[in-house]
Amino acid sequence: MDAIRLESVGDLSTIGVAEPACGPEEALVEVEAAGVCGSDVGAYRGKAAYGFLDHPRILGHEYVGTVVAVGERVENLDTGDRVVELPLSACGTCRPCRRGAENVCEDVRVTGFHHDGAFAERLTAPATRLHRIPEGLSTVRAVTIEPLAVAYRGAVEIGVIAPGERVLVLGPGPIGSLVALLAARAGAEVVLAGLPRDRPRLDRLEGVETVELSPDADPPAGFDVSVDATGSPEGPTTAITAARNGGRVVLLGIPPGPVTIDGTSTVRGEKQIHSSYSATAADFERVISLQAGSRSIPVEGLSTDYSPGESTAAFEAFADGDVIKPVFRFDGRADRRRG
Repeated sequence: MDAIRLESVGDLSTIGVAEPACGPEEALVEVEAAGVCGSDVGAYRGKAAYGFLDHPRILGHEYVGTVVAVGERVENLDTGDRVVELPLSACGTCRPCRRGAENVCEDVRVTGFHHDGAFAERLTAPATRLHRIPEGLSTVRAVTIEPLAVAYRGAVEIGVIAPGERVLVLGPGPIGSLVALLAARAGAEVVLAGLPRDRPRLDRLEGVETVELSPDADPPAGFDVSVDATGSPEGPTTAITAARNGGRVVLLGIPPGPVTIDGTSTVRGEKQIHSSYSATAADFERVISLQAGSRSIPVEGLSTDYSPGESTAAFEAFADGDVIKPVFRFDGRADRRRG
């Protein structure tokens, strides 16, 4: 089968590999489409946060596909089921797992990082991590379930964004854009901010106010909630500065190292700092229901399709800020572009 494999830092290739064997508690999934995440690009660029990655590795954890085979012990799935994967496999025994926080398991394993992932025609996954989706859900909505669940956890479960609140979202990548759309749907007054080079991405968001912030400019201030989805060293600092006294800060991006904050103004302003990582099974189910309902989040304008043979172009376009969400189409329908 064809797969996109990261051979080493900065070196992607589309090659033929053996089809994976389906274990007794796994399902074999034929991939329809798979999205590129910022973490995939971090691994591609060799960022320190992904130094644990072994090469070569088939990346990819945001995908939609159809079950084509199931292991002998699988009871929750049938062939023909259309599914998405919660890509975190937790140990189930550490303290966070015992308290229901499997997304921050102390020994978590992530699809596409600790084992081969979804940038391939087929992959295997634990059946318990696969969620059925409605047959009528479009490919673009289905392939966005995983990042939307991550954004949902940050905006709704952790940030508790409410109607009428002023919300600043830093970073017009996929997670930041989805947080902004979720906050707007919740009735908040949303500002999505990016650097001047992010203008192509900012222009793709409809129904959300967007601004450019130059690196040396003072950030806007007085927000009830500020969300950092940049993954930059400066993002958390800017988000904390932008929050009003008593406001909430949600850190979603993963900086490459330590960050600096003004401890005096943060403490005296009683600014509430939270972090949010990945998503839970409950987040997935809520987002699947959301996207199948009448108040779904309009994600269609965020994606740009690529064929598997365009892997380097897709990754570089993402890294350069030219697109929000590259999506590899393994179903042969990669002739659609969204500019």
